Amino acid sequence: FLQVGFAGPHDPWDAPLEALEAFGDPELPMPGSLAPPQIPDSGPLAVFLRLLTEYSDTGTMTPEAIRRVRRAYYANMMMIDEAIGRILQALDARGALDDTWIAYVSDHGEMMGEHRMLKKMVFYEPSVRVPVILRPPGGTAGRVVDDLVELDDVSATFRAIAGAGLPSSHARSLLPALSGESVAREVAVSEAYGVAMFRTARHKLVVYEDTLEPMQLFDLAADPLEDDNLVGTGRD
Repeated sequence: FLQVGFAGPHDPWDAPLEALEAFGDPELPMPGSLAPPQIPDSGPLAVFLRLLTEYSDTGTMTPEAIRRVRRAYYANMMMIDEAIGRILQALDARGALDDTWIAYVSDHGEMMGEHRMLKKMVFYEPSVRVPVILRPPGGTAGRVVDDLVELDDVSATFRAIAGAGLPSSHARSLLPALSGESVAREVAVSEAYGVAMFRTARHKLVVYEDTLEPMQLFDLAADPLEDDNLVGTGRD
């Protein structure tokens, strides 16, 4: 078993100069929404978002600043891609590639300028939606699975690969997805700093854990960019 963790493309997005030069200066995709978060006058959401927008320098988060951050972020990802390529080449050279499971995951996302915010710690999609790529030994035809899952499920998948049981756990193996079966959860849960998110296929609810007070509610079908917080509006 080999676990490889890469520090980039985490902040401070310090891609080496040679990586920036190799990446060049192409036109980059920009945020879908530059609308800052809706901050109420008081309550836990106000405290939470004021702290994070100050942390992100949201007031000075211009499109040009976002473009510079994204260029460094993508340059760091390019370096990670190259490093993973070297690992795969080494496995192939040892004759082990066709006998090796490969899982590519990230522990969190990155706002990267969406809603004029940076880093993680919030429950907007760019922060909580992460890559999960599984490759069985010998490879398989590539396809995209849109099922709602959690990172705990990756650990359960490793146990299933090893033939180990999982007698009592919230986690579930993702292996059935490789044969076309659904592994979707009805609700995915995430927590940080006393705040919890409950995500279904259509809605996202964020609550303050001490009191279970609703902080944010988004209809992701009608509002995929999460610009319209429905808490307190009478709409759902």
